[in-house]
Amino acid sequence: SLTWTPNAAPQTASRRRQTALGCPGEDRSFSWVHPNGYALTWTICELEDGSGFTLRSEFKNGSAEKVRLQHFILCRTPRDAFVCAGDPASWCLGTTSYYSRRIGNLERVLPSEEKLTHQGAYLGRIPYSTRDPRRKDGHWRAFRDVITLYTDSSQRGLTMGAVGPPVSDVTFNVRVDRGRMLLEILGTMNDILVEPGETRESDQVLVLVRPYREAVQTMFRWIAETHGSRTQRGALFGWLSWYGPYTGITADIVGRVAKAVGKHRDRIPMQVIQMDDLWQVDRGDWRAHPGRFPDGMKVVADAIRQAGAIPGIWMAVMNTYDRKPKHWYQGKPRKDGAGYIDPTHPEGEKFIRESVRRMYQDGYRYYKFDFNHI
Repeated sequence: SLTWTPNAAPQTASRRRQTALGCPGEDRSFSWVHPNGYALTWTICELEDGSGFTLRSEFKNGSAEKVRLQHFILCRTPRDAFVCAGDPASWCLGTTSYYSRRIGNLERVLPSEEKLTHQGAYLGRIPYSTRDPRRKDGHWRAFRDVITLYTDSSQRGLTMGAVGPPVSDVTFNVRVDRGRMLLEILGTMNDILVEPGETRESDQVLVLVRPYREAVQTMFRWIAETHGSRTQRGALFGWLSWYGPYTGITADIVGRVAKAVGKHRDRIPMQVIQMDDLWQVDRGDWRAHPGRFPDGMKVVADAIRQAGAIPGIWMAVMNTYDRKPKHWYQGKPRKDGAGYIDPTHPEGEKFIRESVRRMYQDGYRYYKFDFNHI
């Protein structure tokens, strides 16, 4: 285990480049080499219009040993060094995601992660381990991927978010104490294996000092560009069983939805009709549930297509643990008995490909792939 905080004078470099949105910026890179042969580069790109900057890091394993990379520290301010001017109660720290219930103004000390968990609040994935003291401290707020900090009816403040190619997660840890904060931005690498000679990059984080609506729209346009989204086609609109019948999904329900969509396309112009979890026999057994879909999945896809919509299906790279050989799985099973299949294992990859190919042959063209915890 090695925590590397470079303190020697770095090698520096700069270059002007076009960012993902086409606006120019200037990269300034700082590089260090560890005695073991590791190389670290931290880069800040200042946007030419002065409205913000991006941060990213890169690690190269120049040693002869394999390395597991835990995280990059893209930014960490001293305690209480990140300060908002004016009344702390007028500033709201939040996010665009539903993954956090730790949203509120800077004057408040919010209920801790542990307290909210005991109350049964939905938090998504808890960012701190049970042994982490921040989990019990209401001053700490953690966010994934995006945070927003605004006052004056969202006209003054900043948005920070992960905008680079989808290579890793980003976590924002903020300690709030009456308007004074500690900000930590981590490029979370999840102990990924880095072979000798291999290079790994963090995600790129964008910091924009613009009004909320403008900043968020810019950030998501940036994400669309780096993720290769076909924005010229527009967003898809459709029906998803998880937010209707929930766990009571059946062929009859889907058939009635498809019939209504086909009959009233002028008023219900749904492009996708997608079945979510529990259409299948079991986790990893991607066959039609005989009780809910007795005639199979092709019949349902045909009905959706006849209604003028795209047939959609839910799938996940997971199995009930021990249904497959143990070497197919990533680590240990979850508490509910599910295990994540390793898509880099030849047999695991073959299983995934064959499962998807079977659904494609049945007519499905929209896929929701869930639980991608690799």
